[in-house]
Amino acid sequence: MPQQMMQQPTVVVVNNNSGPPPAEVACCCCLPMSCGIYAVAFFCLFNFAFFYGSVMIGVAMAENNVPEAGIVWIIVTAVAYIPQIVFFVFLVQGMMAGDHTSAGRHKFRRAMGMLLLSYGLNMLAWPVLGLIFLEGAGFVLSLPFVIGFGVNCCFCAWWRSSYTEWWVQKVMEENNNQWPAGLKR
Repeated sequence: MPQQMMQQPTVVVVNNNSGPPPAEVACCCCLPMSCGIYAVAFFCLFNFAFFYGSVMIGVAMAENNVPEAGIVWIIVTAVAYIPQIVFFVFLVQGMMAGDHTSAGRHKFRRAMGMLLLSYGLNMLAWPVLGLIFLEGAGFVLSLPFVIGFGVNCCFCAWWRSSYTEWWVQKVMEENNNQWPAGLKR
């Protein structure tokens, strides 16, 4: 048989599944994501004024013949604000890893999760503590805080969804539009 008949044709596979380049995800529909996380962190710093005020309420309760209530108030408040401290830890880790990697973007996503947890705990702690220590009046006095933390929870959940989309975009980019096995979204 001649040599020409034995050669097999070369097959070239072209990957047309890539589609158009992904649109850049924006925080709050307008800011670049890296600027958005820093803006969120800046406004999160103001929450520590609320933490200070809440601790002062506990101190006032402890000084006015209700020391057990003041101590419980301070402990519950501190527990509700611990995730905000963890938020800043993840934020710094994300800044060190950089937003150009999926690992850095994942840290920002986890930071937003910690902030969401803190807002949720605060939203629950204020009315419960108000009911326990100040009865009906305490619940009514806690409503502005509940509404404020509820609004913060909604915004934080919205921002976290944007950060999740931003992270997923980078993971897909790093893995040739394939989702890695074993990695949860």
